[in-house]
Amino acid sequence: MAAGYAISEAVALSCRQPLLPDHYHGEVETRPLAGAADWEAAIALQVMCRDMAHAEQDYQHFKRAQFANYQRMVKAACGHRYGAWLNGMLVAELGIFVGEGGLARYQNVCTHPAWRRQGIAARLVYESGHHAIARLGASTLVIVANEAGPQRLYRSMGFMPAGTAFSAEKMPPQMQ
Repeated sequence: MAAGYAISEAVALSCRQPLLPDHYHGEVETRPLAGAADWEAAIALQVMCRDMAHAEQDYQHFKRAQFANYQRMVKAACGHRYGAWLNGMLVAELGIFVGEGGLARYQNVCTHPAWRRQGIAARLVYESGHHAIARLGASTLVIVANEAGPQRLYRSMGFMPAGTAFSAEKMPPQMQ
């Protein structure tokens, strides 16, 4: 952990058209975030799902800045943040943004702990991917996963390993 940074390695997976896996949640409503209440709910969900090594107030500050950037990208028609709602509650959320050449990258897939392993993320990845292809000009979808569970899910949806992604994260003082 040189200079207080942790280096992590993850698998980058890609596909042209995501497949809907056998196990998906058929009752959630999926759509792009629209309006301040949706964005606030997404920030709250991301903060709730954080690694508990990160202090809540610090992480909320980080997520607000990150989501302000996402909102600028949405206004520039580079992509969207999408949510999955069940009975009016945001239970999962992610972003997908398109760069040059139609390469689209999923960002921060997050599912409420009480709603995990019920096919909600699968439905959201599928719907948002098809929306990005149809409406944003995406030609290749890329998602990065550092855990075996999400990697299995994405592979079941037609994503195949395309490379390795490395990241550096500044760790909180108590973890250094």
